[in-house]
Amino acid sequence: MAEPTPPQVREAMFVCGAARGGLSRRQLVRAGLSVGTIAATLKSNSVLAANGTVCIMASAFSSLDANPRTSQALTEVASACIDAQSWITRTTTRVTSGFKLTKLNGGSGGLGFSTHYPGVNGNWNSVTVADALVYAGSDPRFDQLLHSTVAAYLTAYDLQDVGVVLTQLQALTIWNSAGVWTDASGLQFDLAKTLRYFSKIGVI
Repeated sequence: MAEPTPPQVREAMFVCGAARGGLSRRQLVRAGLSVGTIAATLKSNSVLAANGTVCIMASAFSSLDANPRTSQALTEVASACIDAQSWITRTTTRVTSGFKLTKLNGGSGGLGFSTHYPGVNGNWNSVTVADALVYAGSDPRFDQLLHSTVAAYLTAYDLQDVGVVLTQLQALTIWNSAGVWTDASGLQFDLAKTLRYFSKIGVI
C-alpha cells in the first residue's frame, strides 16, 4: 500500500499545477495557501545560479562571477540573449541586405563598429554585419567579442533597447573599447570578464 503524501508535498504539487493552469493569486489564497509560498512559485523569471547559461544583466553576472560557489537567485531577462548563430538565420535586413559594420548602404551613417579587428586595416570597412557574425580572425578572443557584440547590438536594435541586457550603444562601446567597459551600475569589465559574461548569457 502506498504511503500517504505529506501535506506540504500536496500543497507544493497543487501550487505548481495551479500556477501552470493559470489560477490567479487570489484564487490560490482562497484555497488556503500562504502568500509567501505563492510568490515563490509564481516568480517564473527568477532562476538559480547554475553552471549553464542564463540571460542576466551585467550587474547580476558580476555578483555571480565574484561569488561562483554561492547559490543565488538571478532575475532572467526573457528573450534578450540571442546568439550570433541564431541571428545568421534571421531575415532581418541588417543581416540579409549587406549592411556594413562601419557604414550603412550608400555610405552615410554607420552602425558604429569603427574599431578595427586587431591586425585588420584597410578592408575592415568592407566587413558586413553578416560577415561579422561568423568572422574568424587571428585571435579567438576577438572573434568571440565580435560575434557577441554584433549579436547583442542586433537584439537591442530589434527590441528598440527595451528589455535588453545591453543597449545598442553599450554593444558598440564594448567592441570599440576592446571589451573594456563600465556597466550602468558602475561595475568595471575587462576583456576576460566581458567574455565570461557573454559565455554565461549564451551569446558566444
